[in-house]
Amino acid sequence: MDWLRIYYEISIGSFCFFTLELFAATHNPYFMHDRKLPLRIAFLTFAALCAIPSSFPCARAILILGRLLYLFLISNFKLKTCLIKLAAYEAYLSLSAFLFLTLRALCSNDASSAGNAAAYGCYGSLCCTALAYLILRLHLYGRRLASLHAYRQFCFTISASVLLIVSALSYFSLLSSPGLSAQSQALPVAFPLFFAFIAKFLTLYQQMTASLEAEARHKLLLAKYELETGYLKDIDASIKRLSALRHDFKNHLLILNGYASRNEIEKLQQYLKKISGEISDTKLIQTPSPLISSILNAKAAVCKKKNVLFESECCFQAVSVSDFYLITILGNLLDNAIAAAEKLPEGFVLISIKQIDSFLCIVCKNNHCEALRLKNGRLLTTKKAADPFHGIGIKNIQDSVASLNGTLDLQYDAALFEISVLLPNHA
Repeated sequence: MDWLRIYYEISIGSFCFFTLELFAATHNPYFMHDRKLPLRIAFLTFAALCAIPSSFPCARAILILGRLLYLFLISNFKLKTCLIKLAAYEAYLSLSAFLFLTLRALCSNDASSAGNAAAYGCYGSLCCTALAYLILRLHLYGRRLASLHAYRQFCFTISASVLLIVSALSYFSLLSSPGLSAQSQALPVAFPLFFAFIAKFLTLYQQMTASLEAEARHKLLLAKYELETGYLKDIDASIKRLSALRHDFKNHLLILNGYASRNEIEKLQQYLKKISGEISDTKLIQTPSPLISSILNAKAAVCKKKNVLFESECCFQAVSVSDFYLITILGNLLDNAIAAAEKLPEGFVLISIKQIDSFLCIVCKNNHCEALRLKNGRLLTTKKAADPFHGIGIKNIQDSVASLNGTLDLQYDAALFEISVLLPNHA
C-alpha cells in the first residue's frame, strides 16, 4: 500500500474541507453552529476513506456530492445557498490551483518533474490546497481586524509574514521532493504538520481578532454611554432651570411691570435680555435619534464655551447607520469645524442632517482663516505652526464613509469650508 500517497491525499482532503467550511460559514445566516463539530468529524472521515484506494469510479462526482451534502446539512437545508457556496468554493480552488501551478512551474522549472513522480504531483496539490486555505483564512480574519483602524498595520504584518514563511517552505520542500529518497522526502512529509501548526496559530489569530472586536465594541458602548449620560444631564438641568423660571414667573412680571410704569426702558430691555438668555439656555436639540441628539448637544456646549455660533437643522425619521460610524463621522466633522471656527472672532458651525430618498445627507459648514490644500485625501495647511495631526479627522471620515458605501464631497475657499456626506439609510 502506498502510504505516502495516502498521507498526502488525507492531508489534501482535510485542507479542502477546512476551506469549504470557511466558505460555508461566511455571510451565511443559515449556518448551523451546533452541527459544525459532528459534520466536521463525519466529512473528515469520509475524506480519509476516499484517500485509501488509488482510484475508484466517479471519484470526482462522489467528492462533489459529498461537499454538496455537507453544505446542505450545515446550511439548514437551504439548497440555493448550498449551490452558491459550492460554486464559489470550486471556482476559488480552481483559480488557486491554476495560479499556484503556474508560479511553481515558472519559479522551479519543474514541469518535467511533476510528470515523473506521482508523489511529487500529490505534494504539489497539497501545497496548493493548503496555501488556498491559509490565504482565505488570513483574508477573512484580516478583514475583520483591518476594520479596526488602529490594528490595520498589525493585520497586514501578520498576513504578510505567514504567507512569506509558508511560500518559502513550500518552494524549498518542492525542490527536494522529486528525488524520491527518504532523506529528500523528510521535509515534504513534515510539511502538512507545519501547515497544521500554522492553522493552529490562525485559530489564536481568530481569537485575538474576536477579542479586539469585543474591545472595540466595549469602547463604542462607553463612548455612547458618556454621550447619552451627558445628554440626560443636560435635560435634567434644563428642566430644573425651567422649573425655577416658572416658580419666579410672577416676580419677574412684577419687576417688568415696575420698570414699564416708571418708563425705565433701558432697564426693562436689559432684564428681558437676561430672562431670554436663561430661557435659551434651556433649549436642547432633539432628534429621532438619541445618539445624534447627544452628539449635537455635546458639541453645542463646546461651541458655547468657545464663543462659536452653533446651528443645526435635522429632518429625518430614523437612522440605520451603526452607532460606531455615527460617532466617528459626526464627531470628527464637528470637532474639525469647531477647531477651525474658534480661531475667528465670529466663528460659526452649521450642520444639517436630512433624509433624501434612501440616503442620510449630512452637510457641515464652518468659517476658517487658514490656507488649505488637499493631498492624498488628507487636509493640509500651509501655516508653519500647523498641528501635525491636522487632517487626520478627514481621513477617518473618508474611511468610515467608504465602509458604508457612501460618498463624501469637500468644498472650500479662503473663508468657508463645507463637507457633504451621503450615507445609505434604509430606515
